[in-house]
Amino acid sequence: MIREYAASSLQGVDRLAVEYETLTGEYLTLESIFHCESCQSLLSVNPQTVVEEIDTYYCPTSLENLPSSEATSFHNRSACSFDCPTCGIVLSTHARDDTFVFVCSYCRWCSDEIDIQSTSPTDLISVAFSKEQANLKAGSLVVESLLKEFKKINKPFTSPEMPKMKAWSWENAEAEIEAKGKQYIQVPPINKAQVDFEEFSPQLLHRTPLRTKRSLRCRSCLENDLPNFILKPEIDPLKADSSLKKQHRSWFKKKCLGFDFLPRFSFAEKDDGYQVCVTNPRDSDMHLELNGGEVKISIDAFDELEEPVVAFEQDFVSGAFQNKILVHLPKKETYVIKVLDDQPLEFSIRISRNN
Repeated sequence: MIREYAASSLQGVDRLAVEYETLTGEYLTLESIFHCESCQSLLSVNPQTVVEEIDTYYCPTSLENLPSSEATSFHNRSACSFDCPTCGIVLSTHARDDTFVFVCSYCRWCSDEIDIQSTSPTDLISVAFSKEQANLKAGSLVVESLLKEFKKINKPFTSPEMPKMKAWSWENAEAEIEAKGKQYIQVPPINKAQVDFEEFSPQLLHRTPLRTKRSLRCRSCLENDLPNFILKPEIDPLKADSSLKKQHRSWFKKKCLGFDFLPRFSFAEKDDGYQVCVTNPRDSDMHLELNGGEVKISIDAFDELEEPVVAFEQDFVSGAFQNKILVHLPKKETYVIKVLDDQPLEFSIRISRNN
């Protein structure tokens, strides 16, 4: 079997890392690359080539979607879930005697320590929400008071020698400091009587921050009014939940991942070159040109009933099984790969040794 042959031929050798060249010229692993179907480009999450958009906000605890206006009114935080002020875990509601409190299941922190408790779960959320708003207001007043105090003691620094100063470097600055010694500015103490720290408490609850679902667009196709989505998630956070039988099993409306489109290469170093296992991830046949057209191969789509093929007329092909083919290539640092489809795609891969 070709699988056993490929496994035995790659034993005892160092695997090499394979990086793909993107539109910006940077080399990344296959898992970090997207493919644009309109312009046939390889893209990364780079603002030069990709536009990122927020589709929706949702609560990570209740998995409810929130429109942007409602998310803004709640300061991009959940309306009903709170995080533990000690460890950050989402708090749960527990009943103790005749009262309800928030309890952390990890560090066992309880909200009765800061006097947040109520006779019903709904009123408990209202009490926590009102105290959070009061705490935020007190915190903003503290910041404003600190700014006023610092403005009183802060004086603009001017020196007659500043116009004479020339370009400087970090090394020259360090040498100047060592020569003259470090000089510390004595800042007068803040008048604490004018700053009210009593009402502000960093130990109060904070609501859980909202999460976002984001889309990615190809910037070049967007500017040219072409279909440009390379990643589009489903709006519903439960769309692909496996526990819901009637939901279809996909988290994305569209995803153009390089891992699902580009050929996958696995290099192993031999004495006379590289032993390369090329995998076709598509559900259709793939035709490739390697090494500048010197090597031309065809890889079938995956088929469980296909019989392995051992004999090949080309000297550089060792064997094939299902959607994999074993090829021998001369040693190079980079290879030019060309995918021969209806819309040909050409890119480079770089070989480096795993650390």
